[in-house]
Amino acid sequence: MSTATHNLSFGDLEIVKASLKRCLANPDFLDRFYKNFMAMSVQIAEQFKNTDFAFQKIMLKSSLHIMVTMASGGMQNSGAMEKLATVHNREHRNIKPEWYYDWLDALVKTIKEIDPSYNAELEQLWRTAMQPGIAYMQLKY
Repeated sequence: MSTATHNLSFGDLEIVKASLKRCLANPDFLDRFYKNFMAMSVQIAEQFKNTDFAFQKIMLKSSLHIMVTMASGGMQNSGAMEKLATVHNREHRNIKPEWYYDWLDALVKTIKEIDPSYNAELEQLWRTAMQPGIAYMQLKY
């Protein structure tokens, strides 16, 4: 098994993809994610003070798909992942590397609230699936 998948099998990734599909089917998912994420810290909330959330939600949806694809080993050299990392780096949005842990915690909390199939195993699969993308974003900060 490739280390790029952080020990996720094809089946595990399919479980994460199915969870993402269920979450995105719920019209409250993206709003609830941002509510949970901004509640993590004053600094994170401040980062979103002038945000166009209609646009931001479109970008988050796309980013989640990119991050899941990254977990499959399919995005390591991709322009989409590079662009995502560049937008968030210190020269652009200046998203601090440590905030990605809060981002992941807020994501998991939101999945727990929205996905009726949530359980501890699904949470671990999500956390594992997001690690390659988070590591890449932190590296490119």
